[in-house]
Amino acid sequence: MWSKELYARLFAEFLGTALLAFAVSTTLLTDQEFASIAIGGTVIALVYAFAHVSGSQFNPAVTLALIIRQAMLPAEAAAYVVAQIAGSYVGGLFGSVALNVPVGQIGHPSVGFDVAPGSALLCETLLTFALAHTVLHAATTSYAEGKFYFGLAIGFLVLSAVISVGGLSGCALNPAIGLLATMTPDAPDVWIYFLGPLLGGGLAGGLFQLTHPGEVRKDPSAPKPSYADYAIEFVGTFLLCFTFALSVGQGEPLASLGVGAMYLSQVYAGGPTSGGHYNPAVTLAVYLRSTVLPRAGEGGVPQVGARQGGGGGGKSGLPLSKAVGYVTFQLVAALVAGGIALCCLPHATNLGFPHIGAGFRYGTVWWGEGVASAYLAYVVLQTTTAPKTAGNGFFGLAIGLTYVAMGEALSSVTGGALNPAVALLGLFTKHGPVPAVDMFAIYWTAPPVGAALAALLYRATNYQEFELEPTETTPLTAA
Repeated sequence: MWSKELYARLFAEFLGTALLAFAVSTTLLTDQEFASIAIGGTVIALVYAFAHVSGSQFNPAVTLALIIRQAMLPAEAAAYVVAQIAGSYVGGLFGSVALNVPVGQIGHPSVGFDVAPGSALLCETLLTFALAHTVLHAATTSYAEGKFYFGLAIGFLVLSAVISVGGLSGCALNPAIGLLATMTPDAPDVWIYFLGPLLGGGLAGGLFQLTHPGEVRKDPSAPKPSYADYAIEFVGTFLLCFTFALSVGQGEPLASLGVGAMYLSQVYAGGPTSGGHYNPAVTLAVYLRSTVLPRAGEGGVPQVGARQGGGGGGKSGLPLSKAVGYVTFQLVAALVAGGIALCCLPHATNLGFPHIGAGFRYGTVWWGEGVASAYLAYVVLQTTTAPKTAGNGFFGLAIGLTYVAMGEALSSVTGGALNPAVALLGLFTKHGPVPAVDMFAIYWTAPPVGAALAALLYRATNYQEFELEPTETTPLTAA
């Protein structure tokens, strides 16, 4: 067991965790406003730098998820955890030297003012679950082999989490980073950074076992359970709505970036399984795009959504029954996210939800939501269902950044929903639900209309896929 290769991997875990702890301990003390970008960027760099050596875990909670996923042996995982803990302490010490402050004054995760320990624990558990869930899907599946988007998925997840729960729980998501708090004189809630992340990592590993048993048994060709697609759609929509509710509810200036970053990471995580819609409007666009077969002989579109039932093309596309199931699980996930988000916010803070900006008319808002939703759905169709973009690694980046751009541009005008599921968060405001005319006349009509427009635009710009030779027969004409 104790080979040179293992020593190299353990040293890589030690060094990577030390560098992560160094970044956290210095950033949280000197630049909290943009800590999310600094820490998320650090994670992206470290994941790419050490992935080929140790797997770039740097987190006992992620290591636990990998044990449950049966990707690591317990003895090896225990050695990893020791290296991670040692690296965290060394990184904290280096941070104190770099800032010329006592060790007890370095930056560290801390529970926000007026936030109950139970709420902080819930935040740490859910966002660590999201982190481990993303790692397992974006870095350990057969589809992910040879792909290079895993670092983006993981780093942007951390960036999003710091924005949404950094002011609530401190956003450690990592027992090793939580240890930085033990280096300070007073750390009454440090237990949260051990229990929460370990619970989240365990939940992620357990869910992966249920949804991807073939991957666990190292038999990727084995059919996935029938419920796997719906489970992934639920998880992704829940995390998207949860992030919106918390980041917008706290008035975070980088809220649009946080929501877009979560969307990006979950598209990468769930795309190969369900297509990564997380939005009834996107599901509608994909369904409309898939109702017309592409050119006979081209076969199915070898891309994320199509192969797994999310995209268009081929002889299957997205069946109406599955589209309806997707939308159902997306709406339920939004309702669950709104209820849980209320439990995480302090009593004085209102839950975030899309709402019309002061002074803007309904027609203006409807137009803005419709155009932005068409833009988003069109990017989804082009990057995940077009034959000429098959196998690309940029689909999640394109989709997530589209939301960042539109969310930032329209947040003060339309609320930047672009998603009927997100609009359901308006049912959970502490001042009473938003007016029905806002929710149903705007957020439940403009995005679907925009999605339908996107499907038409896709046909116009990708007309070759829908042309049929007169002498060819298709499953439709042959009948």
